[in-house]
Amino acid sequence: VRADRLLAALGRTPETAGLDLAAAGVVTGKHGGITVDRRMRTSQLHIFAAGDVTGDWQFTHAAGHEAGVVVANAVLRLPRRADHARMPWCTFTDPELASVGCNERMAAERGLPVDVHVESFAANDRALAEGTPEGRLKLVLRKGGNKVLGVQAVGPHAGEVLNEWVAVLGGGVRLSALAGAVHPYPTLGEISARAAGNLVSRVLFSAGARRLLRLLFGYRG
Repeated sequence: VRADRLLAALGRTPETAGLDLAAAGVVTGKHGGITVDRRMRTSQLHIFAAGDVTGDWQFTHAAGHEAGVVVANAVLRLPRRADHARMPWCTFTDPELASVGCNERMAAERGLPVDVHVESFAANDRALAEGTPEGRLKLVLRKGGNKVLGVQAVGPHAGEVLNEWVAVLGGGVRLSALAGAVHPYPTLGEISARAAGNLVSRVLFSAGARRLLRLLFGYRG
């Protein structure tokens, strides 16, 4: 691999030295991060922590989600829990790299058999019009079905493309609904509808579907 520049991303360390957490009985964990449960409570249940200081999901949007959980629990006294299972992330390089949910490596670690469907940005008219056809959208699906476990994208504005899939995975939206939704043309978002449509058509035009149509309506072919 050849490149002109090398980026060394070393991460961040929670700044908790001046808080005297030990005196308060607040437990810290890896890299000095404050240990919390899913309700963002520390080992002292009346003390909460959210964001980078926990040492886990060091994203601004993760901190915002966790802060909402803290408000619900500490102020409104509602037992809300943080959900990091489908936490999206985006690396703002050129091209961008974005992901939500499970990728192939994670699926293998969990023993989940998967299928992978890939759509190329080169098949998207907006990408072609802007001269940026390099990139692809990858769907990780449960083996033998259309249940989406995760989505990864690399290409121009991959983070924007991923936003629709955050809603699909988080809201349990069916691929048929996404495929049937009208997307403005020409946009990069159309690649998501195209991917969903290709997967849905795979079921509609399967050998089993053809046999059923022949049986019900006498269709041929």
